[in-house]
Amino acid sequence: MSKTNAPLDGKFNQLYSDVVTAKSTHGTAKINIYTDANGTEYAKDSNNNDIQGSVVSYTMYTYGMDYLPSSNIDVGFVRIVFKGNSKLEVKNTADPVYWYSFSNDGHSDSSSDGHSDSSSDSSSSGEIKPLQ
Repeated sequence: MSKTNAPLDGKFNQLYSDVVTAKSTHGTAKINIYTDANGTEYAKDSNNNDIQGSVVSYTMYTYGMDYLPSSNIDVGFVRIVFKGNSKLEVKNTADPVYWYSFSNDGHSDSSSDGHSDSSSDSSSSGEIKPLQ
């Protein structure tokens, strides 16, 4: 097996940078992830909850692998794990399938499952960016 050198590898750098910035600025990174570029439909996490004001525990990128000589390619993916251990995995594709923004409002309080409680103002979402 060898690591593919596809031009898409490493395309999640902006997401990682934004998570680090949110955590250093607000103490947490409360993220909204959408299935449309307008930010009207929330994506679901592995527990089938809307990803709305979800606290990011960590992100991890896995590079794609090229299985020689069969020519099967396993594309890379980013895994976003939320407080409460739910997650979202996004495959490394040419076109974005998810978009994100942050809903940090200066508070670091959230429910134990990692989703914002009603006292948080998730309407203060920032710019919507493609998750790529």
